[in-house]
Parts: sequence; C-alpha cells; structure tokens
Amino acid sequence: MPLNRFLWLWKVLHFFFHNLFMNYLIWIFIFLCVQLMGIFLEPFDSLCICIS
Repeated sequence: MPLNRFLWLWKVLHFFFHNLFMNYLIWIFIFLCVQLMGIFLEPFDSLCICIS
C-alpha cells in the first residue's frame, strides 16, 4: 500500500514539475521573441520619435 501511494505521489509530482518546466520554456521563448522584436523595431521606434 505505501508503495502505491509513493508511486501516485511520484506521478503527481512528475506531472506538476513537467508542466512547470514546459511553462518555464514557453515564457523564455516568449521573452526572447519580445527581445528580438524590440531589436528589430528599435530603428522604427526612433524614427517615430524623430517624426513626432
């Protein structure tokens, strides 16, 4: 019985940490995309400031 409980706990923890890790990777990916877009849009940004 304790073994079954331990396995169940392991599955729950594994599932939780796996999802947490995947979310972490997704956030890093989004952050990198935003940074890249910022690099690409920076000239346009300064151009808009010059026009205004």
